[in-house]
Amino acid sequence: MNYFYGILLIILGLLILARYVFQVKVPIFIVSTAIIIIIVGVSLFFHRPEPGSNRDIVFSNKTIQVTNPAEEYNLAFSGGTIDLSMVSPQYKGQKIKINSLLSCGTIKINPGTPAIIRINSVLSVTQTPDNSSVYLGRYNYKTASFKENSNYLDIEIKNIFSKLKVDEAIKTKTP
Repeated sequence: MNYFYGILLIILGLLILARYVFQVKVPIFIVSTAIIIIIVGVSLFFHRPEPGSNRDIVFSNKTIQVTNPAEEYNLAFSGGTIDLSMVSPQYKGQKIKINSLLSCGTIKINPGTPAIIRINSVLSVTQTPDNSSVYLGRYNYKTASFKENSNYLDIEIKNIFSKLKVDEAIKTKTP
């Protein structure tokens, strides 16, 4: 599916560029837009996540069940859930970064897990369990079990043109 969008964006960019470059009058805005579209299309070929990547959700809708956290998770042009409810902090300030671009998603955390969630939102909606909504700017949310002197998760969320909901999910153990 990534190849399809990559090819589509490259062709669209080349068509826009060809139409305006071969005429005498070349609007700078149109040319720059075409170049950006071409760059995004080419980057889909070279910087896309591996198939079955369990850290990135791109042009799809899926759930990532996290047990051993990676340093960074990405949502781009998609919808999905990043479930951190089974994660326990291994050390003080264990960092997890979550980036969201033009997406709609949910981040599940366990209210019993000590965590601070640092939200940076740009023209987006980020909802927290304390019923706060961040549209533009920064906000810090701490779980009820957060203690600065003990092990805790330091989750940084960057939300750009997206809608994210931080949801407290109770940890359930499978038999």
